[in-house]
Parts: sequence; C-alpha cells; structure tokens
Amino acid sequence: MSTTREEEEAAILPDERIAAVGRGEVAIPAGWSSRALYVGESGARHWLSVVHEPGYPLRDPDALGLRGHRLAAIAGLRPGTIVSLGPGDGSADADLLAASQDRPGYIAVDLSRPLLEAAIERLRPIAGPVHGVLCDFEEDGGLLGEVLARQACRPILFAMLGGTLGNLDGGEARFLDRIRGLMQPGDALLADLPLAGPGWSVEVEPRLRATAYTPAFRAFLLGDGAGEGAFEDRVGFAHRRDADTAAEVIEVTDRPSGRRLLTFRRYRREAILEWLAGRGFRVAFARSSFAPPAEAFGMGVVLLTT
Repeated sequence: MSTTREEEEAAILPDERIAAVGRGEVAIPAGWSSRALYVGESGARHWLSVVHEPGYPLRDPDALGLRGHRLAAIAGLRPGTIVSLGPGDGSADADLLAASQDRPGYIAVDLSRPLLEAAIERLRPIAGPVHGVLCDFEEDGGLLGEVLARQACRPILFAMLGGTLGNLDGGEARFLDRIRGLMQPGDALLADLPLAGPGWSVEVEPRLRATAYTPAFRAFLLGDGAGEGAFEDRVGFAHRRDADTAAEVIEVTDRPSGRRLLTFRRYRREAILEWLAGRGFRVAFARSSFAPPAEAFGMGVVLLTT
C-alpha cells in the first residue's frame, strides 16, 4: 500500500537545527566536510547518482561478498528494531529485514530528509513500525537516544553499511563511543569496513587520482556544473597513516578554499579489529574478502557487542 507525503513526514522526527540546515535557513556548520555534501535535495540527488552508477564498487550487494558476510553476521539474531545509520535509499537494509525471522521495526537516521524519505518508502512494506530521525549522528545532541527510548524494541541491531565508518568527519573513536553508550545488553552494531590489502599502496589508490572520479562523483563533490577542467584544477589529494587505527587515510580538499571535502579510510584488518576491541567492544563476528589478483582493496564486515 502506498503512503502519502504527509505520512512519510509524520514518520520523521527532526532535530530542528539540522532541519534548518537542510532547508538552507542556517549556514552549514564549520566542522562539516563530507556531511556538507549530503545537504538538501541536490546533495541527496548527487549521492544517489553516484551509488546507482554501473561502475560504483558497492552497487552490487554481492560485491566482495558483502551480502553473504552481513547475513552470516546476523544469523541467529532476532532484533526488535534495526537502526540504520546513514541508510542511503535503504536498499542495503532491505536484505537485513528480509533475513529477519520476525518483522522488526526500522529506524533510519540521517541528516538528509530526502534520503530518509527514500529509505522509509523502500522499507515500510517489509518492516514493522518505521521511523526516521533527522539528525547528525556524528554529533547527536540526544535526540537519537530519546527516540530509541520511545520507539525502539530491544534488542537493537545498529547498522552502518557501505563503508560510512571510513568517511566520518570526526573520526571513529568519538562516534563509536557515542554508539556504545546507546547500546544495552543484547544490542549489536553491524558495520562494513573498507580495507587495505597487502597489495595496497599510494600508487594504486584510485581516490588519490583525479582521473578515477566519475562525472557523478565529481558533481557530488563540487555540485552541478563541475566540468573536467574545473575538477582537475580545484581538487587536491593527500595521504597519511592514522596513528591510532593504522588506517590509510585519503583526504580530498577544495584547493581554492582549503576546505576538506571528503575522507576515505582504508583499514588494515587485524589492526582495526584490535583497535575496536580496545574501544570496549567484543568482536562477535569478523569476515572479509579482497579483490583479486593484487588484493589491494577489500571489504570487511564486523558485528560488535558490548
């Protein structure tokens, strides 16, 4: 059964500050880099154009075994609610809901209203009660916890799919500490991890080369009208090794302003699992696959409990 626009809007619980940013009524916060790319109708449209490109690495849910690894990770779990952190259009979450023995509730969390609406529309037919939380989950002011207390049925399965953990503006530690604070016994966090394999090097990393960015990704970074020359001239790249997680960190910047646009992190499998355990999580499941033949890139799936 189709839903009306009014029903979808009623299902979205907003942080009014984030809602005002999305409407263009207040300035984008100074600390936002990748988060700024998703703001408004144009941000959502550009991102969906990226993920729907035929060549997008994670467009196929079976790429690098992601679908199988995710389903293996949650086998035997019976979540009362799935809380998706950055759901995109909800397509990746559909597999989790379809695999659930019961009909769990679904809460999508994002700073983009258009993406929340897309996820709600896709997941409503196969989920239990569906809600959206319009907030910044990196620096949530408490709204998410309030919504979970009112709307979630425990145990909760938190999900951060598609490698979003590697793109966080503020890094992993503060975010994971916040999520761990929301978790109760029986809850779990399912996360995809972009991985650097033994064949990874700066020379083979495509995100350090302007020529590797598709027209859709260029428009996502710079907005409409980002032509070939404009992109080559405006965008800069830098690499560093993170001292805490040992991740390979690629930063994309806007040269004229010096503003960081996006961060990519490629984790080393054993190092990130050890680091996660050191943050107070129990690694209940960990599995990964790498792209042959050089094994420079891979994706891992972890299930974390407290």
